[in-house]
Amino acid sequence: MFRSTLIATFLFLLAACNEPKLAPHENPRSPEYRAMHFLSSIYIRQSKSEALKYLSDKQKRILSSYGGINGYSRHILNLKVNPNVKLYIDRRLDQVKYSNPDIHSVNLILSGEYRNKIIKDIRKILFIKDKGEWKIDGIGLATIK
Repeated sequence: MFRSTLIATFLFLLAACNEPKLAPHENPRSPEYRAMHFLSSIYIRQSKSEALKYLSDKQKRILSSYGGINGYSRHILNLKVNPNVKLYIDRRLDQVKYSNPDIHSVNLILSGEYRNKIIKDIRKILFIKDKGEWKIDGIGLATIK
């Protein structure tokens, strides 16, 4: 009895230690994942309800005041692209490191077209931790050093 309990405990611990590690853009709790899915909900799926899940209260009010996704993307994100846009996490630029562990930023590259013109742009998405969850609190142009 003791021996089978010991073996079962050992196997459980071994299985727990071998859990696959998710890349940041695959982990639903990470800022990278949330940034990708937020911009996908804006530009690809054009789903306001999905986009609202990733926003802080301040950004929720802003998105809601525009009434829809098109006005928000035109005026706040300052970028119009067709729904076939491609999104990439910018790994070339250093992600901003803050002394506060409750603040993080992610740089995303958007590549697509609008009115037969190729558009490539980069946005910096600022996150704050709200009740243990990363929420988008600001969006702006990323600067290249």
